[in-house]
Amino acid sequence: MIGDFWYSQGFHPNIVAGVLAMLIPVTAAYTCSSRAWTHRLLLGALFLAETGVLVLTQSRGALLGFGVALLMVAVGRGGRWAWAALVLIVIVGVGVATYGLQPALNLAMGGLGDSTVRSGEGRLELLSRGLYMMQDFPFTGIGLGMFPRVLPVLYPLFLVSPDTEMPHVHNIYVQTGIDHGFPGFIAFLALIGLLGVMGVQAIRLSRGRPWEPLAIGLLAGLMAFLVHGLVDTVGSSLRAHIMIWGQFGLLAAVWRWTQTDRIPDGDTTMRQPRNA
Repeated sequence: MIGDFWYSQGFHPNIVAGVLAMLIPVTAAYTCSSRAWTHRLLLGALFLAETGVLVLTQSRGALLGFGVALLMVAVGRGGRWAWAALVLIVIVGVGVATYGLQPALNLAMGGLGDSTVRSGEGRLELLSRGLYMMQDFPFTGIGLGMFPRVLPVLYPLFLVSPDTEMPHVHNIYVQTGIDHGFPGFIAFLALIGLLGVMGVQAIRLSRGRPWEPLAIGLLAGLMAFLVHGLVDTVGSSLRAHIMIWGQFGLLAAVWRWTQTDRIPDGDTTMRQPRNA
């Protein structure tokens, strides 16, 4: 309905799915934490509506990341939710062991998209070309937005038609190394590692407090982004940047709040960062 007004080519389902996979865990965390049945009913309805939109995108990578995020929410909540997560992990493990790893890869890497890379073999070939680029341009990378131009000239694909344009390598980690070189790749890993540590600390310090569900949901959303990043590159879209980096910034803000809030009331010098 708003495609022609907002963006003539519409919204890419994988981008929508990647953003939703990061946002829905926050709703799930508040749904599990709510004590009033009216709040839980409203939040549950919102959770089902958001999940329904995610399913309609048919983005298998986002659904995989969303599943991991729900496990993170269950573990963060503890109690019976953690046991449910353990049972689900066992079921997934039995399924992979029964049907094999390759069918599982094909299932996770398939889905809708503007490319014909819909199988594990095609994705692995594309990934190998990305690794070659990182080896050939280790310090500077090939530059932002140059992947679709460099790929057919220097690293042609055999399993994909030459007429098919590849916007990215469908892996957020390799794509970062391709665009920025190893310095940018190391900086990205450092950022993700710090956000993970901050999320764990925020959950631990907010136990029993009103912002505990927010800390759990934001950390679970980060996990969804990282898992989905194994098979897609949502962060390469400018339309998704504000949502992704906004959620990263909110996670850092929650961590900062929990750090300052635990300081005793008598220590006024240490409380200055909150006012700042």
